[in-house]
Amino acid sequence: MIFLEPDKTAIDTMANGDLNAPVVMLNLLRYRPWAMMGRAPNNIIGDDTWDIVIMVAYRQRRQFVEMMRDPDYLGIAPMRAAALADSRLIEMDQLVPRKKP
Repeated sequence: MIFLEPDKTAIDTMANGDLNAPVVMLNLLRYRPWAMMGRAPNNIIGDDTWDIVIMVAYRQRRQFVEMMRDPDYLGIAPMRAAALADSRLIEMDQLVPRKKP
């Protein structure tokens, strides 16, 4: 299956959790050939091929939930989806705490 759009139910589930807790979002992105930005050269486990793999840490879940509901973000979301052939966005807990500055 191909996934390009956020699941509103999943965003609502995040919003009903601890909004002050940190969260790490794992982004797996496969771009259409005309929008290619780079390629992960080798899979050690599995057969999925992703062009870009990004982990983004948010200090609070609230920041991510608000971004996903922001009218400006929603306005550019169709351009993001048009460039993608497939994607995954996975919510993760941060297991190892960050060192405080």
